[in-house]
Amino acid sequence: MRVRTGSTRGAIGRPYRAVGVRREELWAVGASTIETVELPYGRGDDFELVRSADELSVRIDGVPTTESVPELERLGAGRSATYVVRAKRLDGALFEIDVEPL
Repeated sequence: MRVRTGSTRGAIGRPYRAVGVRREELWAVGASTIETVELPYGRGDDFELVRSADELSVRIDGVPTTESVPELERLGAGRSATYVVRAKRLDGALFEIDVEPL
């Protein structure tokens, strides 16, 4: 097997998510920047908040809950009146987040 190296060093800022795909005799690697936040929650690895015009729904690990996650609510509200915020635990209190307007 031949190994060809390239570098994304300097081409993309941290933090980022890298993905590799095998294509016949080589691997293709790509990277995209991600947004992270530290959250003080010991339980749950996946959070989803949906703020519609009428209500706020929260799911932790896919299970509906009445718990509030004010840090994620602030992130969503800072970008749109209605939104979806998803947070996925990376390590410890560090989460990758995605905020999208509805």
